[in-house]
Amino acid sequence: MTGYLGTGEGASLAFFNTLLALRRPGLTMRYYLTFGRFPNYLSPKGQSEKIQWRKLFDRNPLFAVMCDKLAARDHAAQCVPQLRFPKLHWSGTDPDRIPLETIPLPYVIKPNNRSGEHIFVLRPEEFDKPAILRRCRAWMAAKPFGGNIGEWGYGQVPTRIQVEAFLSAGEDLAPPANYEFFVYHGRVGAIYYSVPPLGGRPRKRGLFTTDWQAIAADRWRMKGFDPFDADIPKPDNLTALVEAAEKIAAELDFARVDLFNLDGAIYLSEVTLYPSSGFSIWVPKDAAPSARPPRDLDERFGALWTLPSLPFWTCVRRGLFGG
Repeated sequence: MTGYLGTGEGASLAFFNTLLALRRPGLTMRYYLTFGRFPNYLSPKGQSEKIQWRKLFDRNPLFAVMCDKLAARDHAAQCVPQLRFPKLHWSGTDPDRIPLETIPLPYVIKPNNRSGEHIFVLRPEEFDKPAILRRCRAWMAAKPFGGNIGEWGYGQVPTRIQVEAFLSAGEDLAPPANYEFFVYHGRVGAIYYSVPPLGGRPRKRGLFTTDWQAIAADRWRMKGFDPFDADIPKPDNLTALVEAAEKIAAELDFARVDLFNLDGAIYLSEVTLYPSSGFSIWVPKDAAPSARPPRDLDERFGALWTLPSLPFWTCVRRGLFGG
């Protein structure tokens, strides 16, 4: 409780925050080890804390759609009819039925309800059927993704395997740049751009406003400190990208919509409800390294997100007992 008494929120809130922290020790300690402070579960201010609130308390039925990559495709197609998608070669629940020998290269295999899990088969020498089947079977047998860190939405989605065409930015099979739109109540508040250092190109990352003005920020996360770049050219179809992201996330109080932009054609990558699981924040550019990163940008973007109103005791019950 002593970790919460200094927040100025009062003894009652400190008591219940302490109960939640004890009930969720892994989640609480990961947040503490990342940011040097305990999360305020019941009265969050920053975006990183509000993601923890969502994980513990919010049971919006639409989360089951957005956490299902296949269902999210259908949702996005209804919202933005002109949106494009990587060709879906196959989906199902039995890995042994995947027609691996006949799917044209390049392609990517992934589960519909997990984040960061992919098998890339881009060239003939990368095709390893036994290894592919082992990993797909492991996905099918695994517990719901994110359960240990409270990402409730993923647990509502039955697992399926999907095989999609791999989108490439050129003949070298380098993946395209990713545009991540942070959408608050139907309005984009920030755009994160990233491109991996493949095919001889340098890594580029940056944070921008909707008119492509660089935000003087870097990223702080447990894995390290990521410096951002400002010299990233504005996409010609920026307005269309922003409008697509806003339409896809219009029914949510907050979401990150990831899009690819290939020769002016806009493709959906995914919709993320728990970006970085709340374990990264933006900090002012060139912020001095410390055990406690500055909170001002985290709270600035957190202020754009008004959480749904839930009874206090509903939050306590869900936080302590789940459901």
